[in-house]
Parts: sequence; structure tokens; C-alpha cells
Amino acid sequence: GETSGSPINRDITRANETTKDTHSSTNINVESQTIEYATNPAKLKEDIGKAKEEINDIKWAIKESIHDRGDDNRNFFGQLSEVRLDKSLENITSERLIGKTVDTEIAGIFKDAYKDLGYDINIIFSDPKNSPQLLDEKGKPKTGTAYVDDYGVKTIIINAQDSKNTTKAGLIGTIVEEGSHVIGKVESRQRKTGTDEKGLESTGRASNEYFAEKYKDNNTPISIHSDGKDYSNVDFGENVGDKANEFADVGSTSIIPGLSYKFNMSGDKARKYVDQQLTSIFGTSVNWNDYFNVKNVEYREKMNYYFVLAKNTLRVKRIIGTFKKSGNTYIKIVQDNNKEMILKELPETEALYHNLKIVNGEIHMNFANLNRKFVQDDGYELITTKNLKQLKGDPINQATYNTYSYLATIMTKNESINLWDKIMGSGDGLKHLDTDVKFWTLYGTSPQDPTNNKVSYNNMPSLYDQRQRLANRSLGKSIVDNYDIYKKAASYHNNNLSLTQLEKLEKNMSSIKKLTGNEQVNKIKSILGVK
Repeated sequence: GETSGSPINRDITRANETTKDTHSSTNINVESQTIEYATNPAKLKEDIGKAKEEINDIKWAIKESIHDRGDDNRNFFGQLSEVRLDKSLENITSERLIGKTVDTEIAGIFKDAYKDLGYDINIIFSDPKNSPQLLDEKGKPKTGTAYVDDYGVKTIIINAQDSKNTTKAGLIGTIVEEGSHVIGKVESRQRKTGTDEKGLESTGRASNEYFAEKYKDNNTPISIHSDGKDYSNVDFGENVGDKANEFADVGSTSIIPGLSYKFNMSGDKARKYVDQQLTSIFGTSVNWNDYFNVKNVEYREKMNYYFVLAKNTLRVKRIIGTFKKSGNTYIKIVQDNNKEMILKELPETEALYHNLKIVNGEIHMNFANLNRKFVQDDGYELITTKNLKQLKGDPINQATYNTYSYLATIMTKNESINLWDKIMGSGDGLKHLDTDVKFWTLYGTSPQDPTNNKVSYNNMPSLYDQRQRLANRSLGKSIVDNYDIYKKAASYHNNNLSLTQLEKLEKNMSSIKKLTGNEQVNKIKSILGVK
């Protein structure tokens, strides 16, 4: 059982917290875990070992977050997630790899392991002649490379002619390095690199190093061959590891120097560019005197955020339609520049915050005829009506932009895991909450968002204050975890719930869930104040 004193801190969202020992020397209550340890010393030894591994994981993550071999700027939680993925791979593959010395056998073991972890990755053995994807921008052969296409198909290409892949340890290192690039894309962890080796920028090198250490005494030569197939005209999708979602590090620092460098323009032209983007979408521009006032941090951060939203708002010429693939719904659109884009639809629970309205000065959440939310790995969002018309003229519900767009692909993983647990178990899930959701909480969807209003109305708290409450993580978790109950409750109240009603349901959710049938219905109606 769980102790009430000092449990091992396995929650990565609290990984840097210190647990407090609340035991007293005069406490005569002997806990079940204490009895278990007394009767089974092996169990005590096992749990101590797990605790030590946990500490080692955290030490490794701290070290990697300070000095990552891939020039990766991810935070501590991302690194902790990475080492745990590597350890999961090791646990799954170590026994199966014993005695294996053929390229396809080793690759097959890792393919199965990634699939067990929720990532279906195809592994190909080729050479630069048959696969130009194995050549970098300077024509230099790569050891390996990885791709993810718009449909989520993931591919690793291994250079069978590279001497680094001719040993067991070398091949394993390349596979896990490229696998890390794929997962980095899926979880939107890619960052630009400060090195010359394109395609090796994410956490891959740290993963390679991890497995290199594990297999340093097993440098057995292996049999490795190119499959000889011509991949020169195959579109594998995006070569992952090349870029981050734009402005993932947006904050209160001036964005003008970065734009000047990125687009090779003067500071004056960069300012005009910012104003053009803001004007085209929001009909507003920056007060540059306020922006460059060193004391005006909040204004600068707010305008940076609105610029990022404006620049990355999808300019949709037309919607081609939706289609299904592997159990997911996708939408294909044509943008104003005539380029097509495919986005994935998220579940209703992820669209609810784009289904808000204001009634008598209070925010309400709608649960019927819902607007639909589609997202893409590069952070783009598209909100449509139920009938697939792009949502326009509705600033409280319009699309934003995700600098950490993990949700685009997270739904293809193990569906037995609660969505909220997936979010909280992902380094980028946390970053999404701490950046994208934080900025929405502070500044809404746009300058025109009515919930930016900080003036109270009709004896109600201001809409701005209500938005802070609506963004509360415990409320969001409750809605995701108990969506059917909230939806049922809304059906008794014109298919929408006020913020106050949402909060009351959350407060009483544990007692509601204990009831069934009419008893539960009556309890819900009583909380809502309806007959």
C-alpha cells in the first residue's frame, strides 16, 4: 500500500519537490507497507533499488538539461521524459537482443518495442545512392535520418554503408537516436541546432550516448545490407529534427532582433512586418514607444503573443473536406498561398474551450453542436463549425497557435491511458500548459477577446477574472476525466453550463460519481439549481 509519510516522488510534474517526512517516533500505527517489508525483505530491497533508479534518472535529467549532447534546449521535465523512454526501450529490448547479429533482426526488435510504447515506426536499410534522403545539404552521407509525414507515418532510414552501423552497439545507437527524432516530432520537442549535423538536433544524441554506454562491451560486428530499393522519388514527409514550432521561446523580450536576423531585414522593416501581421488579422498595431519602454514588460509580452498568433493564423482559401485514417479524422484545406495542409481533429474535450459564450456577464461552456478543433504538428489550429465552416467573427472561440503541439499526435497512442495523464506525463504537455495555455489565460485569443475585459458587470466578477478560473487546471482535469457527466448535466440546462455551475460540479464530482440512475440525476439537478 501507499505510505502516508514519504512516498517516492514518481510524478514528473513534482519531480523537483522535496517530500516531507511526517512520521512521528511515537506513532503506534504500523502501516501495511511496513509489515510487508518486515515479512518480505526482498520487496524492501526491490523498492530501495527503484528509489535509487528514480534518483539516478533525476540526476541524469539535470545533467542533460544543463549540457545536452544534441544542443537541445528542453527543460528538466523533457529530459526526464527522455531518459525514462530510453529505459523503457532498454527493458523491452535487452533480452530480445541477446545473440542477434543481423540488421533486420535488431531493427525488428526495436520496431516492436516502439510499437509497444505507442509509436509505429518503419525502419529501412538503404544507402545514399538509392536513398538521397541520406545525404545532407552539403552532399555528405548521414548515418541515419528520420521522417514523419502529414498522416503520421513514421520512417527511419539507416545508412547500411556507414561504418558506424556495422557493429551492434553502433546500429542500436543510430536506431534510438533517429527514434528520438521521430518521437521528438510527435511530441513537438524539436529545436534548431547549433551544430552542423542536420537531423541530429533533438534529444537523439543523449539517447545514443545512453545506449552506447549500455552496449559498450558488446561491439560485435553485424551483418548489414541495403535493401537496394530506389527511394529517390518517395516522399517520406518532413525530415524531423530540423525545426521547432515558431516562437516556442516567446516571452517579454523584444522579438525585433530575432526577426531582423531571421529575415535579414533592418529593425525598422521588422517593426513594419510585425504591424502588417497584426493589422491583417486583428486590425491593430504596436505602440512602439510603449513596447520599448523597459518597464512595460506586460505590454511587450502581450504584443509578442498577439504577433505570434497573427503570423500563424491559417489563411484558408477553402476546405476540401475530411477523411478518416487509422481511426482518426483529418481535414484537408487549401491556404491562400494555394498550399494544401492536413490537420487532425481532436476529441470534443479538447474543443470545449472553443465553445464558450457570455450570458448575462458570465462565461458559459456549450456542450452541443460543438465547434470542431483541428491541429497540426507545427502548431497550427483550425476551428470550424459543426458543419465544417471556418469559424470567423467569434473572438472568444477562434483558433490560436500552439508552440508545443503535442496533442496533434498524442491521440494515436495507448487509448487506455487517460488523456490528462498523457498531458501531465509529457514534458511538452507541461510546456503546453505553461506557455500556450498561460498566454491564453493572460491575454485571451486576440486583442478583441471579450474575456480580456477587467471591469465587472451585472454584479459578476470581471470576464478576465472568470477566464482565470476557467483556466484552472483542476477544473480542466475534472472536465476531461468526467466529460460524460458534465455533458449529461448540460443536457438539463439547455446544453450549456455556466462557470459557476462547472465549478460546483467539480466540487461535488466525487459524490456524484458514487450515485447511479435517478439518484445521480437528482443530485446533478440539485447542484445546477434546475428541476
